[in-house]
Amino acid sequence: MPAIMAVCAFAALGVLSCAEERLSERAYLVRQEVDGDLLYGFIDRGGRTVVAPQYDDVRGFVDGHAKLREDRWLGDKWGFVDTCGNVVVEPQFDEVKNFSDGYAWVVEGDLIVSRWGFVDSVGRTVVEPKLRYEFVSDFSEDRAWAFWHGTWHLLTSRGLVVARTRAGSVGQFSHGLAWVKADTAWGLVDTTGSQVLDPFLEDVRAYREQRAWAMTGGLWGAVDLEGNSVIPFRYDEARDFHQGRSWVRVDSLWGLVDREGAELVEPRYKGVRDFREGLAAVNVGGKTDDVGRVTGGKWGYINRQGELVIAPEYDLVEPFSEGRAWVNVGAMENDRGEMVGGVWGAIDTAGVAAIRPRYDAVEDFAGGMAKVWDESAWGRSLWGYVDEDGALIWSPR
Repeated sequence: MPAIMAVCAFAALGVLSCAEERLSERAYLVRQEVDGDLLYGFIDRGGRTVVAPQYDDVRGFVDGHAKLREDRWLGDKWGFVDTCGNVVVEPQFDEVKNFSDGYAWVVEGDLIVSRWGFVDSVGRTVVEPKLRYEFVSDFSEDRAWAFWHGTWHLLTSRGLVVARTRAGSVGQFSHGLAWVKADTAWGLVDTTGSQVLDPFLEDVRAYREQRAWAMTGGLWGAVDLEGNSVIPFRYDEARDFHQGRSWVRVDSLWGLVDREGAELVEPRYKGVRDFREGLAAVNVGGKTDDVGRVTGGKWGYINRQGELVIAPEYDLVEPFSEGRAWVNVGAMENDRGEMVGGVWGAIDTAGVAAIRPRYDAVEDFAGGMAKVWDESAWGRSLWGYVDEDGALIWSPR
């Protein structure tokens, strides 16, 4: 494995720091053709190479780490690279899961005979890959679930089993609680596995902002951390809370409520997106299919008070990130009911154009830059970076 320059980077999905002796310079993942091979490396905010393209595959950063793959003659091996561009876990495992809450599961063996263990955020092996499980959950609040022969095992981040249950399904921990399904109903357990709310709910969602949507009688309402109803069970569908707001559906239309259930926007929109940076996208005049996809109509944005602040005039939109939102003009519905094509540009929070529409695909802004794809210039497999004003900082060469 080639040596990595000790240049501290920040993940393209958030601001994260590395060891204190490292430089605190942001870095961004790039892909470039080298001697006929497509390899991955890193650049800095100015577009200068800090880690030369040399890796077969690097996935997106999650919880400060990205999966790193190295092609081997006897099969691919996986490890992790951190946000400084340092390889913290050498490629040695047959499979790895993304980091979550500071830990990542690693696997040795194939899908038939697999042995699980996990590593921590600095690459230490906490539990050697010797545990026989069929599948596992991500870590959350120092707990993870692992399934073997009909039984869920509740593990700590030290690998200790603190509880077992033959429940049909389990959820991740949030606010010290996890949903567990017994027979046909869901209840709550704490981090010791003790039942704190008897099963009685037909369906549930994870807790967000101390609220969880739950179903009874075929309708959705919200419960607090004690399982008490705080929003009546009267909606056909509901989305997780974001920034104190949640979208709720009645028949085919979406409205907006706060954490106490107060209606801020009566059901009127065919399509909606979650709030980010105080704004949420809404669709006017579109249609939905049987799986909830929205086609046609135009997209705009509302604020947390439910007021339309950016007029619906775009064919597709993305959430705001760092004061910019990508918007598409020209996308059309194909014969599979998907919105495709068009070109992407960016607007600011006042709806003013910041980057003219020209790109085939885009990703969120992070650290002042965003990934963009220009297929006519670079092909489908390569991307460049622009800053918040649209200046091209880096393009594949």
